[in-house]
Amino acid sequence: MNAKLSLMFSPNLSQSSDTTGETRKRFSGIAYSGGVIPNYGSFGDVAIDLSTLKIPNKRLFSLVNHDSDQRAGSLEAKVENGALMIDGTFFSSDSGRQVSTEFGDGAPWELSVGISGKPEKFNSPKTLELNGQSLTVNAIYRNARLLEVSFVPAGADPSTE
Repeated sequence: MNAKLSLMFSPNLSQSSDTTGETRKRFSGIAYSGGVIPNYGSFGDVAIDLSTLKIPNKRLFSLVNHDSDQRAGSLEAKVENGALMIDGTFFSSDSGRQVSTEFGDGAPWELSVGISGKPEKFNSPKTLELNGQSLTVNAIYRNARLLEVSFVPAGADPSTE
């Protein structure tokens, strides 16, 4: 059974000019720290194996609350220093303007990673060397596929940055 997983982090906001000279708001952040996501539903403490995460070689959508009808922007993702990093640009859509304006006003938006994969669940907690750290988890996502990254009001990962 494949399961979708969402993890949350706080994004950073900046501005840049595109080729037409128009100022576009950008965002970046750690989409997943590589650590333990505590109490993730019935799976307990989980982690994603970043060494096997399938990241598309194209830009991905940044959504609001994992809703494909609320496209806020697009982004590129990469694994760096044991974490999943993102860098993106807001769209001029209603969703993109809403999130970027609220974020600029100090709203505590966070990032949530949407993946598809089958978790490997253990009978008892298992300590593994994963993503450059020693983690004790009840389940692990290996060979998962990154689908999108969303802006959400509340996060699951305690290592938000």
